[in-house]
Amino acid sequence: KILIFFSSGLGDVLFLAPAYLALKDLYTSCEITAIVPQLKHNKFLLEEIFKFDNTINLQRLRSFSPFAAFSYFKYFFSLLKTIRRQKFDIVITTVEACLPDRYLLTYLSNAQQRIGPKYWRGTKNIYRFALTNQVTTSFEEHIINFHFDIVRSLNSNFDVDHYLNKTKEALIKSAEPSNIKLVTNKLLIVLPGSGSQPYKRWPFKNYLDV
Repeated sequence: KILIFFSSGLGDVLFLAPAYLALKDLYTSCEITAIVPQLKHNKFLLEEIFKFDNTINLQRLRSFSPFAAFSYFKYFFSLLKTIRRQKFDIVITTVEACLPDRYLLTYLSNAQQRIGPKYWRGTKNIYRFALTNQVTTSFEEHIINFHFDIVRSLNSNFDVDHYLNKTKEALIKSAEPSNIKLVTNKLLIVLPGSGSQPYKRWPFKNYLDV
């Protein structure tokens, strides 16, 4: 069982996809769970297109008022119990998952392997003590490679280009019900807006229609 912490934006999911697909090939009988904030925005992409076995919505502390803090800590310990009951073998925190609550959940998860970045875009990861495997990556590369270096830390024989193609194939296959005839094997993804603000988001199903 593998648990992956990462950001929930459309681009974040697409950038993680090659590493996720490689993990599925590396551990053929594994069960992979995504834990992301604002799950509702990309639940369809995670569950229907890339076929994550499970998804968990990660709530955030939005206010430091006593009531908000009490509610969040109650939620946090409930989530921790859920994670520990699952008995994950591997917990992965990506380079974008850099908030302390994610590392505390990782550290307390009881997972035998806890994998994440040693550095965040050139600065040392201050929560790296929570990890059993600290992955070093080149920050001159694309973020896809940051994520894929986690897979390489488990098996160095995996090729990122192969899994970029598998990502493309999964997206093209998901568009087949739209009755669009593909005249080339090339795929262009247009992101009209991204970011954490809800007004910038566009439901993934709309992309399939396009």
